[in-house]
Amino acid sequence: MSIKDTLHDRGASYGDFKTHAKISQAFKLLLEELCTETEKVLPDYQQEAIQMVFHKLGRVVNGDHMYIDSWRDMVGYLQLVVDIMEQTEGATDCKVTKFTISSETPVASSDSTTSSVKKII
Repeated sequence: MSIKDTLHDRGASYGDFKTHAKISQAFKLLLEELCTETEKVLPDYQQEAIQMVFHKLGRVVNGDHMYIDSWRDMVGYLQLVVDIMEQTEGATDCKVTKFTISSETPVASSDSTTSSVKKII
């Protein structure tokens, strides 16, 4: 496959490169402006992940929004950040309470029937 063939295939999924570049750069400029405004200094890995998500969003906005791989790529970049942060001192996370349906604790519902909830921690 030639480079022209590859570029043609990518254009079918991602749209015109020049338009994509304009969209992607607008997202990145917005990030820079907001970080400056709020005096936020993000570590390189967070900046890079956000910029890559913006790049992928540019493809979605400019090209085929139903191309699953673009969405999957965004999740991947965000997961890389989570993986790093989970090993970073000072990073915080919320505590999540999970609930499952059980017959142990009756709970009144809005339609006067009774359902059950068991708290799992």
